[in-house]
Amino acid sequence: MCDRDVNWFGWYRLFIHGQSAQMPNTCIDEYKCGTHAPLWLNGEHPKVEDGVVTRGVCGHWNNNCCYYNSTPIRVKACPGDYYVYEFVRPFMCAVAYCADVGNINTIYTTITPETNSSEPCGGNMTDWRGVLLSPRYPNNYPNNAQCTWTIHSTGNTTVSLIFTDVDLETCCDYIKVYDGPSTLHPFLGEIQEYRNQSFKSSSNDLTVLFYSDHSVTRRGFHANWVFIESCGGYMTDWMGDLSSPWYPNNYPDNSYCTWTIHSTGNMTVSLTFTDVV
Repeated sequence: MCDRDVNWFGWYRLFIHGQSAQMPNTCIDEYKCGTHAPLWLNGEHPKVEDGVVTRGVCGHWNNNCCYYNSTPIRVKACPGDYYVYEFVRPFMCAVAYCADVGNINTIYTTITPETNSSEPCGGNMTDWRGVLLSPRYPNNYPNNAQCTWTIHSTGNTTVSLIFTDVDLETCCDYIKVYDGPSTLHPFLGEIQEYRNQSFKSSSNDLTVLFYSDHSVTRRGFHANWVFIESCGGYMTDWMGDLSSPWYPNNYPDNSYCTWTIHSTGNMTVSLTFTDVV
């Protein structure tokens, strides 16, 4: 199994033989760390007072220390003189993260995730309308929470999600939204503070991930979801009808539809609205 196949989630601390380790921030020789192109941190580690920082990650290959520029990661220094890393999936199996300590010559990686909150959260949501809440909302959520909700619609509907209240520790806790039934699907956006953000799936599923670190909690979040009928399209028939979703009943909230009507040859398009309310 390679690092590309790991479903990275949350913050990780590194150990070698039970001793706290860290990613090297200097070039690592090719074929070290049990891989072809070892990944190292391209920048200094932060201090505790720096909070969360973003650092580039380089992979050594073809005699070039930064031949591969992997996706940047977030790094945080913790009281107790150790670091945690928010690893992301490398783009191919031939690269892998490294760890080292100053007095150990062998370099390899053992990764231990921080302990999750035991409080249950997340789930599979199938009602056509509902509410998502962080654990204990409107009271402060717990530390080390990792919650994943999958909202699944059916038929010719998609999912619309609107955040109506967000209060998180902006440096370290976050909400991520994905366009599909898991976090392996396209990333739609991240929320760390309230900006009245909304998201819409391209098909039947939307996934919401909530993460809190080991310190400082806030009120959390409140969000509403609703299924909306898919609409819009590319029309090529020489004659046809357009109607709003659910017509002649009331259209749903948060609808956004675009139709393109395409004619051929020397023809133009004539469009007449017969009912608008």
